[in-house]
Amino acid sequence: MSAMKKSPLDVCVICSGNICRSPYAEAVIRRAVAGQGWEDHVKVRSAGTLQIVGQPAHEMTLNVAAERGLNLIAFRSSALDDTCLAEADLIIALGREHLPWLRKRIPAAPPHVWLITAPGEAEPPEDDPGILDPVGFGDDDYRVALDAIDATISRVIEAIGVLAGLPTR
Repeated sequence: MSAMKKSPLDVCVICSGNICRSPYAEAVIRRAVAGQGWEDHVKVRSAGTLQIVGQPAHEMTLNVAAERGLNLIAFRSSALDDTCLAEADLIIALGREHLPWLRKRIPAAPPHVWLITAPGEAEPPEDDPGILDPVGFGDDDYRVALDAIDATISRVIEAIGVLAGLPTR
């Protein structure tokens, strides 16, 4: 993985609907970026492949985020569109199912694309599904998914630091 010197590094975190996994991952990554003092060097946002626009985060995501000191009340979903793909320097997919979707739509000058569970790797291990989508399942499944996101963050931040050429604390 080569270091980039562009600032700010534009990071887009994606999942399917942009109402469960990616809003939470965006908030956790944003908090970690602030903890590194990189707010002027890394911009973090999220979007969804299903083109759901203007919806709040899922109630369970809101509740778990609040328990963990994150406020997602003002969050509204965004669609992953061609402009977003063209502007992003790094796209972090929450599920492996998003990788083929992205590869079909990436512009001529492709951004880096990572699976959140394999940050910095162009190709994640074949048996790595990423973070499973909890939509339609119970509260425990949301907690499992959001816990899995939390478990990736130190590696994600380290890989973002390398990509952006930023020192980690």
